[in-house]
Amino acid sequence: MPEEIKKEIKVEEDHGKKLAEWEFSEYVKYERSTAWYIGLGIVEVVIVIYSILSKNFLFGIIAILVGLILILHSKREPAGLKCQIFEDGIQVGSNFYEWDDIRSFRIVYEPPKVKLLYIDLKSIFMPDFSIPLNNQNPLKIRKILKTYLLEDLEKKYETLTDKMNRWLRL
Repeated sequence: MPEEIKKEIKVEEDHGKKLAEWEFSEYVKYERSTAWYIGLGIVEVVIVIYSILSKNFLFGIIAILVGLILILHSKREPAGLKCQIFEDGIQVGSNFYEWDDIRSFRIVYEPPKVKLLYIDLKSIFMPDFSIPLNNQNPLKIRKILKTYLLEDLEKKYETLTDKMNRWLRL
């Protein structure tokens, strides 16, 4: 039996029956025009000039590093990840979250731009995160998760961070 199949069977045995599964990209890779890069350059120059005038050189260095990281990051292809919902918890990539580790979930579904599952963790040391639903039926995922978790009905929109990332194409 190939090693990959053995690993898949082992995961299912460890976490119970698989209830749902889908693949998604680590992050959205946006097409960026030349104007986007020119805009980034202008913002970088303004920040560096401001940091020199205010004698805050560390701020200027950090701004330059952020700009370089954005450019290098735009050249990298996103990794493919898999989300699997089991009877015992959720596996996202290589990380497994038991139901007891999760405070709540919510689904923000405003196609075609926003199709996200948000997972709010109980730990203050682990950040909450979102998972793209892609072509998953949000009602099916919601029904499965409501069996194990509380649904946060107060938060109805995507996070400001996700909105800004989409708007700025980061």
